[in-house]
Amino acid sequence: MSEPSADIKVSRNPAIQQRVEEKIGALESIIHRIGRRESNILARNDVAKDLRIEKLRVKAKNAFMDHLTEIPNRRGFNETYKLEVERAMREGHPLTLVFMDIDNFKEINDNKGHHAGDKVLTTVAKILKHSLRRIDVPVRLGSEEDTENEDSFIGGLARMGGDEFILLLPGTTPDEAQNLWGRIKPQLMEYGIKMSAGAALVNPHEPRQSLIDADQAMYASKKDGNGNLNIWTN
Repeated sequence: MSEPSADIKVSRNPAIQQRVEEKIGALESIIHRIGRRESNILARNDVAKDLRIEKLRVKAKNAFMDHLTEIPNRRGFNETYKLEVERAMREGHPLTLVFMDIDNFKEINDNKGHHAGDKVLTTVAKILKHSLRRIDVPVRLGSEEDTENEDSFIGGLARMGGDEFILLLPGTTPDEAQNLWGRIKPQLMEYGIKMSAGAALVNPHEPRQSLIDADQAMYASKKDGNGNLNIWTN
């Protein structure tokens, strides 16, 4: 005959229970602090990552810009030129290059100082940049929305180095570039600046040769000494 089972009663010591609860509370506090610290670390890492990305973006942009004139440099132009040549080939529209060189620039630097020379360069850049507004360019490309914005720009403008600049005019023939130059030249003369210019129609199959052609046309203009735009002819 089995003996009757006895009820097992567990008595809780208040002091022990209090210590357990205190330890649990301390552990929860530690976990909370660790979680908050990790969140702060992640937040700082995100900020640092964003800063690195921004620095890289600025560095990449600066690599394509001329710091003095705040327009693209030769490297920036080369990137634009490749894209526009591909588009001209794809869409079959004309693409014109205009090479420009400031006359007697060395004399300006020698006689008036480099500060005066820098002022001439920045003035030229502003005038040329203004000339690329859609309202001033004979043939307008892009979406209808872009075309309605008279202050938007098309094509490319760059300082190729020293006192040489270049315009890249999509949808524009050399004759139309001649008309554009007719508006640019008087603006330059208002500041006592004279430039020689040469234009060439880009052959999408020989883009490098087209650059040489425009450059040669510019030197022919410089030889004439009249500040007009000379158009390259084969």
